[in-house]
Amino acid sequence: MTSTLRNTGIEPVGDMPWGTHFCHFYETTADLLETLVPFFKAGLQSNELCAWVVSEPLTEDEAWQALDRAVPRLNRYVFDRSIEVLNAREVYLAGGQIDLHRIVGNWNSKLNGALSRRYQGIRVSGNTAWVGHQQWANFMEYEAEVNRRVSGQPMVLLCTYPLTEKAALHDVTRTHQFAVAKRRGHWEVVEAPKHRRPSSRPSRRGTSGIVRAAIKGTLASLSAYARHAEYAGRCSDCGRGFVIGAPLRGA
Repeated sequence: MTSTLRNTGIEPVGDMPWGTHFCHFYETTADLLETLVPFFKAGLQSNELCAWVVSEPLTEDEAWQALDRAVPRLNRYVFDRSIEVLNAREVYLAGGQIDLHRIVGNWNSKLNGALSRRYQGIRVSGNTAWVGHQQWANFMEYEAEVNRRVSGQPMVLLCTYPLTEKAALHDVTRTHQFAVAKRRGHWEVVEAPKHRRPSSRPSRRGTSGIVRAAIKGTLASLSAYARHAEYAGRCSDCGRGFVIGAPLRGA
């Protein structure tokens, strides 16, 4: 029988039920990898079909290299097609626009295919650094639709967002079940989940489960920090420089 609780591989999150759709705010590429590599490693070890949708600051090659360093016998999972690394623009902008029905339909098809191949479900993460102002409203509509449909489905969905302006943070948190953030190796809870498994295992902050007491890093403080973010990178697709924390702009 398929377990209803899944190991997310993410330290402060722990085990969550199927139908979980949450988001992660990151500051650096290292923070992003330190979250997603354990997330997918846990999924592979739990017989889940995994899909990692990447965009800047990561390339597909960098994602594969990170997985190869962390996942024993990764080639076995690759041979079985248990994991794939996809380009975000090809997934979300096929045809030049965000068509939420097409995208949701594709994920449903992937889920049905996974179940027919005897996987317990699917685990997906998509990075959103590519989203510009012109796509933002449509992408938030897509996120809201996913949030409505995911309940009861054998899916675990994690969306990753670079720290950005306050309005964007509000849009993101209201279209997900809960949100966490990692800044330079330190976890913070933006919005705690409504459903989590009770746990007696203390975290590094001395809390049980995700949060039982106030943890530094409210939405306002994250937004204030983002306005002064200094992490810079370069788009792997176009070579253009960018700054994590700057207002979102067109791809």
